[in-house]
Amino acid sequence: MDALSLFLYRALGALALAPALALPVLRGRFGARWGDRLGYTLAGGGRPLWLHGSSVGEAGSCLQLLQALRELGLAAPAVVSAATPAGLSFLEARLQNPRGATERPAPSLARGSPGPYGRTQIAAPPLDFLGAPGRFLDRLDPLALLVIETEIWPELFLQCHRRGVPVLLVSARLSRRSHRRMSFFRGFLGGVLKDVSLVAAIGRPDLGRLVDLGVRPELAALSGSPKFDRLIAQARATLSAPSGPSSRGPAARPLVLAGSTHPGEEELILDACLGLPAPGADLAIAPRHLGRVPAILGLARSRGLVARTFSETGSLSAGPGSVAVIDQMGRLSGLYRECDLAIVGGSFLSGSGHNPLEPAAAGKPVIYGPHMSSFRAEAEELESLGAAKAVPPGLLPAAMADLLSRPDQARRAGRAGLELLAARPPVAPRLARAIMEFLASPGPQGQRLAMGVLGGCPGPGKPPALPGP
Repeated sequence: MDALSLFLYRALGALALAPALALPVLRGRFGARWGDRLGYTLAGGGRPLWLHGSSVGEAGSCLQLLQALRELGLAAPAVVSAATPAGLSFLEARLQNPRGATERPAPSLARGSPGPYGRTQIAAPPLDFLGAPGRFLDRLDPLALLVIETEIWPELFLQCHRRGVPVLLVSARLSRRSHRRMSFFRGFLGGVLKDVSLVAAIGRPDLGRLVDLGVRPELAALSGSPKFDRLIAQARATLSAPSGPSSRGPAARPLVLAGSTHPGEEELILDACLGLPAPGADLAIAPRHLGRVPAILGLARSRGLVARTFSETGSLSAGPGSVAVIDQMGRLSGLYRECDLAIVGGSFLSGSGHNPLEPAAAGKPVIYGPHMSSFRAEAEELESLGAAKAVPPGLLPAAMADLLSRPDQARRAGRAGLELLAARPPVAPRLARAIMEFLASPGPQGQRLAMGVLGGCPGPGKPPALPGP
């Protein structure tokens, strides 16, 4: 990275920092861990491995990968960080409270119970300005930084390079839209990415876009994502377990569960449910952001429906004319097992979609809207097997009525999604082996060994031709 580019990045970042942070702070998007974010966190002893993900999904991948590393004998302490309050709450629930609930925020780098993750602590990542990355690294002194998916922070990566801390982009992904936006800064980003020690990308398009931005092609490989390993295990368990009677009783109406919904989608789904022919269906809604629960309760009640939160009833179905609104973090994936039809939000009016494999792993037919760019490959796989359907907003009522009126077809669709997932090999064990090889001798030798595990060895100037996971 040249000195002028770095100076401009720091100057513009410092000028934009206050207004850029104001709105997310007011909305509660960052949480309260300002000691961590400003780089004043004290390390807990030993040189930890630092794993970082953005939000809940990436934090889950961090833990999947960390557990696989522990199983291979990683003895070093670990620090797991997440950028959002939802991600931090998820980590606190998984590491500090086996029941999955946290009554109050944990202190910075609060020590978690050993369990399958060993000596593991939680932190929020430093802001990329005001010297925070350098202070954070000086106190933490990590063995390496593993960034799950793709968060590219120029100052952090530069300070890691200056301190000899390897940076590995793991399960890296880069959408077409993000690549197009970042291409305007290709020269600057090339200087940032050239010193990354290893890149394991989710798929070939992601790998190609990252190489185009400046990742060294001889150190880029395909890996897949450990984000789905939990779903693979869940699908295999569902296939092997005999299906019992519904917990809602044999005479219950069908239940539609709409997950990860965004503003505007709840109205669409409520009206679609109200327009279903007799006997209709019960509805449960799990908004992407829990702060919107009161607004969704109001939308349902304005349509003459009885609306209650899941915390109030402990049930997804309270009878005809009722709507359950999920108001608890981390419950959606398990609750998909209770429904007859799953709708994936963030996809109908705008956005880039949410993970359709979660309801598929519960054996449910899936409907989502046309905006699924973040999960395009997964959606296309499901659609090719008849396990899922992309539906424009105007056709949602008809698509719901069709599946609910043909339960045999719905069951076949759910079975197809289960079989697709169950046939996948888990990703975390292979990624963990590659990372352990690298950590054993960080540098060219470790890079060669890690690339060998991922399916190829570095060559002069081109990425290895690897099969997809």
